[in-house]
Amino acid sequence: MAGQLLGHARALLSEPKASARELRFVAARLAESLHDTLRVARSRGERLPSGAERLDRHENDPDRRDDERPGEGR
Repeated sequence: MAGQLLGHARALLSEPKASARELRFVAARLAESLHDTLRVARSRGERLPSGAERLDRHENDPDRRDDERPGEGR
C-alpha cells in the first residue's frame, strides 16, 4: 500500500496543475502511512534485544565470521 501511495504522490507532485485539495489529500494519506510505518518500526524495535544482549548471545557462535566478532579481525 505504501508503495502505491508513494507512486501516486510522486505523480501528483510532478503535475503542475495539481489542486490544493489533491495535494492535501495525498499529504494526509502520506502522514497516515508514515504514522503506521513508525508504529511498526517501534514495535519491532521494542522486541529486539539490546546491543549487549545481542553480543552476548552471538559471542560464542562457531558459525559467526571473524569480521563479525567485536574486537577481532581487521
